[in-house]
Amino acid sequence: MLTPRQIRDHYKTPEIKEAIVRCSTDGDIYRAGNGDFENWYKYPDGKKLKLNISNKVDYTNMILKYRTLYWTLNLFDHDIFKVDYNTIKSEESPVISRKFTKGYTFGIDIDHEHGTDIHTPEVKKAVEDMAQFFSDKLREYAHNSVYCLYSGGGIYVLMHHGCFDQYFDRYRDCEKYDWHKMMQVLTDSFDCLIK
Repeated sequence: MLTPRQIRDHYKTPEIKEAIVRCSTDGDIYRAGNGDFENWYKYPDGKKLKLNISNKVDYTNMILKYRTLYWTLNLFDHDIFKVDYNTIKSEESPVISRKFTKGYTFGIDIDHEHGTDIHTPEVKKAVEDMAQFFSDKLREYAHNSVYCLYSGGGIYVLMHHGCFDQYFDRYRDCEKYDWHKMMQVLTDSFDCLIK
């Protein structure tokens, strides 16, 4: 097991930092970050603001505190990072997130069942087979846009957010559609595909 210092040093490696920041940014849209599945927020001046993993200050503060960094599948308009979540009711938070979403990465998190060890040959093979199944199916539709990442406890199968640009172009700013609902339709469709 790596020590906290070794983990920080890893995240400080210029190539690692550049890769994480690059994958967290696309033009003027950004991913929110999370440390150890504990915290999506920072608290400057009593405000509760989302962490922007592509922001160098937020990135540095996250790697000093957390072992594992996570990011949202959503890519947000920069203004979401100015929203004070102290003023938002918890049930309104998903609506706010969808309102500011400008891109979305389709992702499938495949890991072992709770209580099983990923490193047993049978479980490892089952996880790898499921990842291969999903990546093969998705590549039928977007052969250059599907990526598999090993997380140590499983595999993430991701489809690049650019695959959904037409959906965003058609519905995001169209006055005749409620974007909150159209974003829900998109994510519900992903859930149905996974099932």
